[in-house]
Amino acid sequence: MPAMITLFGETAAPNRAGGMALNGFVLFLGASVGPLTAYLGLDFPILLVSLAALMVLAVASLTGFARLTRTPASEVPV
Repeated sequence: MPAMITLFGETAAPNRAGGMALNGFVLFLGASVGPLTAYLGLDFPILLVSLAALMVLAVASLTGFARLTRTPASEVPV
């Protein structure tokens, strides 16, 4: 785990404080939602499909964000 935090901190170098705050938020959100999910009473395949759908939503969001924030090749300094 410390290696992951170090890598995350290096990746978010210019905005390290915000990145680490977001990391902590997601960590505690997952730790809070995990036990609640166990008491839903859903079958395991339904939980897997739900998690897969959530992952697809996350990938789509990241892809959309990357496309919105990329710099066109004509504006890249040489």
